Amino acid sequence: MSLKNILIEIRELGAKKVAEEFSGITGWGKKKTFNTMFAPVTINFIAENEKYSLIVEKNGVLSLNDSNCNNADCSFEGAAELLEKLFTDRTRATLSELESTGRVKLLSVTQKGKEALSQLRKLFN
Repeated sequence: MSLKNILIEIRELGAKKVAEEFSGITGWGKKKTFNTMFAPVTINFIAENEKYSLIVEKNGVLSLNDSNCNNADCSFEGAAELLEKLFTDRTRATLSELESTGRVKLLSVTQKGKEALSQLRKLFN
């Protein structure tokens, strides 16, 4: 499976998670806080020949673009096959191993980026 197809799946999974967070009695407040303090959040995925950006807009709408954003809040960087492995396995062990060896880098540029990476790390079992 290509990196882009994996990111499409991640976008769909993220949309479901955001919808869950924004539902119910407490969801309204979370949604309002997100819309006023965090949205939009941009996450770049950068491999040698592939660059994508995932943007979480107001109300939790997620879009995937075929280029990276120059002022992204955070990024995942590494070889395409390693990013594919990371997001296919989605285990903490894979994340820890790839990150600790420096083969995949998770970088946050802004406070929103730090929060986004924190939320993304929750996708790894």
